[in-house]
Amino acid sequence: MPGAPPIAAVSSCHHSATTIEGMDHEVRITLRLPADLHEWLVSQAKSARRSLNSEILHRLEAGRGSDSADDQSP
Repeated sequence: MPGAPPIAAVSSCHHSATTIEGMDHEVRITLRLPADLHEWLVSQAKSARRSLNSEILHRLEAGRGSDSADDQSP
């Protein structure tokens, strides 16, 4: 699409979590995001000495608890 911002694809992003029962599980996704956001995330990950995957998880988990007002759909 002409004029559209470039999109970066983050492939094989995965998350490991431990459930209450103690079972580990993993979900893999392919994530498309604007190239400038990808570059910013890579920069933030390097500054924090984390992988890109770990940086994304860190930010999602940090924001998950603070967005209780956003839990309701419009």
